[in-house]
Amino acid sequence: GQHDSMVARSAARIAVAMSGGVDSSVSAYLLKAQGHRVEGIYMKNWDELEETGVCNADREYKEVQRVCERLEIPCRRVDFVKEYWNSIFTVFLQDYEAGLTPNPDVLCNQEIKFKALLEAARRGGASHVATGHYARIDTSLAEARLQMAVDANKDQTYFLAGLPSEALAATLFPVGHLLKPAVKEIARRIDLEDVASKKESMGICFIGKRRFSPFLQQYLTGTPGDIVNHTGDVIGRHDGIQFYTLGQGARVHSQRERMVVIGKHVPSNTLYVGPAGSPKLRSQNLIIGRWNWSSKDGPPTDLFSTGVPCHIRIRHRSPLHPAILRSCVPGQQQAPPLYRLNTSSVSPSAAIPSPSQSPQLSHSSTSIALPVIGYSPGHERAAADMWAALLARPDTVHATTATVMQSATPGQAVAVYVGDICVGGGTILAVQPLPE
Repeated sequence: GQHDSMVARSAARIAVAMSGGVDSSVSAYLLKAQGHRVEGIYMKNWDELEETGVCNADREYKEVQRVCERLEIPCRRVDFVKEYWNSIFTVFLQDYEAGLTPNPDVLCNQEIKFKALLEAARRGGASHVATGHYARIDTSLAEARLQMAVDANKDQTYFLAGLPSEALAATLFPVGHLLKPAVKEIARRIDLEDVASKKESMGICFIGKRRFSPFLQQYLTGTPGDIVNHTGDVIGRHDGIQFYTLGQGARVHSQRERMVVIGKHVPSNTLYVGPAGSPKLRSQNLIIGRWNWSSKDGPPTDLFSTGVPCHIRIRHRSPLHPAILRSCVPGQQQAPPLYRLNTSSVSPSAAIPSPSQSPQLSHSSTSIALPVIGYSPGHERAAADMWAALLARPDTVHATTATVMQSATPGQAVAVYVGDICVGGGTILAVQPLPE
């Protein structure tokens, strides 16, 4: 796109975030081929030895080094472990503790990948960072804007939603205008056959491939409680509502048919389940908070009047839903974010706590209680009160979609698109199930 050629006119120093995978490897190659001075950076975000005693990060870094040797570019390792723990993992656990289902990858991009990576790159004399994300940057207007990738099937703008325009202006996505098969073809052509045929990692950025529930259980202690079915009968026990997410299968020994989680009532620690395909997981109304808008000017001004016609995506690779977004309090510009980080429990210099001494996470860090998550039969009054309280806040937005969303889940990220431009992103706070 225009952005690439703009940078390409003068050779720049560019730091490429590398994982050893095909997309970041080809990104580094393409930038070098355009005449830039390229450096590979491997970001170590998580400190731990795998069960086998082998550190995954060391193995990954060796792969990055090998790719960089092939491409004849320098490479270094940057350690973000402390920043990671403080700015991401604690928020992540606080959300889980409150019954939400957060998406750490989105936080990771905002807090670490771009902020910390840009800082590290600039310290090393680079003017730009590049990653292997499938996304593009549009520079046709005064501000840099995030644009969907050419390969709609691979588009990753969902994870980048809400990155500020200043960060976007210093970022390159070299594979964003290519289709995935073309990227693999380039890798083969430059003798990175093994990288081209490697399986893609889809794991959460800091957990990698490990099984998720056991991982969470190292850090959170669940309180057992009742599992109640859609008709109000107690049919089993759960080991902590934070280990379940809406739409997830729940094995209940007394039930022959497969059940899925349809809601949680946090004050009574109750998990509600219904038959797979339950209508209670369908919705056309969300309240979204914790906004990040890419533009320096904040949200589109129509948000406070007629509403913003747009498309929203509630999960990576899930459908785009046509929607109207309206600020719940008209005329009110951006208020402080809904959740403030309670950093008091974690000192920045502290080493990564082992699970046994993980910081005590308190509900006090969330400035609003979300007692009802999804559909909780018998708690309709509490749900209505919560919905009204959220609507009255200056920092929330009501989204109404034209098409039905499946398993929209509080805590998850939402990306907002006007045309093929991703203008911002937020976090689902409440979901209204469709009436039967």
